[in-house]
Amino acid sequence: ETLHTVRHEGAHQFLYAHGVHSNHRVENDWLVEGMATYLEGSEAGAVAPGRALIVANALRSENAIPLDDLVGRKQEEGLLAYKPAELAYSEAWTLVHFLMQEEHRDGFFDYVTYLRDARNFSAVRRQPRIEVLSGFLGLNPMELRTRWEAYVQGLAAAGGQHQVGT
Repeated sequence: ETLHTVRHEGAHQFLYAHGVHSNHRVENDWLVEGMATYLEGSEAGAVAPGRALIVANALRSENAIPLDDLVGRKQEEGLLAYKPAELAYSEAWTLVHFLMQEEHRDGFFDYVTYLRDARNFSAVRRQPRIEVLSGFLGLNPMELRTRWEAYVQGLAAAGGQHQVGT
């Protein structure tokens, strides 16, 4: 647990130093924490079966945080404002993991680049984030949600057998 925490906090520092996280925090909490959680394992992007199972169970019981809320919300407490916070961190991790797959990675990177460009800040703050993210992926928000949910169920069913970047 300590090693995961050190890696998680180190990932924040790394991402900030390389311009992925910003002082402006236009990235929103799911992206900041999801990316750090994605990098906290023994290998970047390693599957965390427990996290996948938490989210899969929440989706099945209809207790998951709605994706548009998770992607669009920014709060002073970060993901800790959600109860349970472990669900929020796990959802953020599954979304980043999904977006890092080959079919979505370029659009995801373009989304992050768009967010980081100060010329886009006013537009970013006006638009629903789920629409912005979906647009960079060439999907509508419902397609994104459906594909992400299926991906989460697949991760959980595989019990961690999913490979990084596949």
